Amino acid sequence: MRKELAVQNSIEPPWFILHTVGRYMDVPARLLDRRRVFGKIVPMLLQNVPFPSSEVQTATYPEHMVERVIPTHLRELILEETQNWNVDQAKGMIVTIGKKETGTSHPHLFELKRLSDGVRLLFVDPEDIVGRRNFFKPSVVHLGATVIRDDQPLYMDHITFRSEFLDRQNTHLPQQYLAAEQLADGGLPDFLKDNLQAILFHLSVRPDSSILQTRFLLPIGMNRFLRTGNGPIPLEYTADDLRVEVYERFPILLGDQDFEQRPYEAVVERANQLRAAV
Repeated sequence: MRKELAVQNSIEPPWFILHTVGRYMDVPARLLDRRRVFGKIVPMLLQNVPFPSSEVQTATYPEHMVERVIPTHLRELILEETQNWNVDQAKGMIVTIGKKETGTSHPHLFELKRLSDGVRLLFVDPEDIVGRRNFFKPSVVHLGATVIRDDQPLYMDHITFRSEFLDRQNTHLPQQYLAAEQLADGGLPDFLKDNLQAILFHLSVRPDSSILQTRFLLPIGMNRFLRTGNGPIPLEYTADDLRVEVYERFPILLGDQDFEQRPYEAVVERANQLRAAV
């Protein structure tokens, strides 16, 4: 075992980079999947190019798009299973995604919190460390915040931003948990207000409006996506990825399944300390 670890740790940096890039090459079918190529891999590479940002706004609730991201049956399940929770009662978990061997290992944080009139869902995905280890992938952070209420349109915000301008420690879970809370309160995280050029993707949904900001896509396709839930492949892939990799994981926090809360509680405790120190 020690010999194997010694061999792994002896990998030269150039080979490590190639091995990391190779995470898309380890399964040839990935490169034959047109939807994955144009929905995820090509957009990831284009994030390195300074395309101008495009933004579209609508004065209506994007019902079809919301249904694609977080279906009605899932919203109803979360509301029903948390109706007896106390106000401010929360459950959370941290899941490790990726592989150490390819330099893609990093945490995802999920939290459900009962409000007086609904449920708040937070999602934190700091991929900053992945970008630092991967020549072709920029350092980014993904944040998500959604509030579900009975028989009402939901509030939803998802944002992806380049994180190179932040100190390394400010990309960690406690700091980004606080940023996700700011997103849930309806505003941009403070550190982004003076760094708007760092935003790669922003989806904001309100009962009477929606905003979509992204790069390298035309407004006509972005508007169609908000109106119908269908549109350019990168947006459809993002919506389906949010449903499968984010929202369909929240029910784990509702049942009796085993999940470790202590790492999540440690993150929240540290975030509260940082908040109190300001």
